[in-house]
Amino acid sequence: MKKNITSKDLITLALYELILRKKDYESISVMDICEKAGISRMTFYRHYNNKNDVFIDYSDERFAEFFDEIKKEKNIDLEKLIYSLFVFCQKYKRQIYILSKSKQEQLILSQFENYIRYLIATNKQYKETLKENPLLPPFAAGALFYVLVFWLNRKEEITPERMTSYVRDIVDALPKL
Repeated sequence: MKKNITSKDLITLALYELILRKKDYESISVMDICEKAGISRMTFYRHYNNKNDVFIDYSDERFAEFFDEIKKEKNIDLEKLIYSLFVFCQKYKRQIYILSKSKQEQLILSQFENYIRYLIATNKQYKETLKENPLLPPFAAGALFYVLVFWLNRKEEITPERMTSYVRDIVDALPKL
């Protein structure tokens, strides 16, 4: 069953197309987005306060989708979680490419850190570690975020399995450094 296209979808698609085809993110105005989407400014502001909120909303929706997928797993370990993240991000490769092209890494990274913090806080195994070490979410988020951007921007295809293996090798090597 196909989903009806909403005003929010039109806004997101318009912003993404402008980033890809027209100009850099900073020079894109709300009016540019509205014109491209074929909507009024009032419709835009009914959903968002500014263009950054479009990214945040889209990211939140994708994270909710990812979290719904992984919470079906019983006792998911770190390797399975990382593998699931690579598989999920591969599905949204084009969108992640557009987000990175916008050069809004800090905004995206901040959201990603919130998601990592939530995943850790909802996992009994890592909840205590989070209490003991508040650097875990920003460290994990930064490392995984930049690994994902590196992976998705490569012309050469690397499988989610291979990427998971690379990350596992790095994690295993950390205590030796």
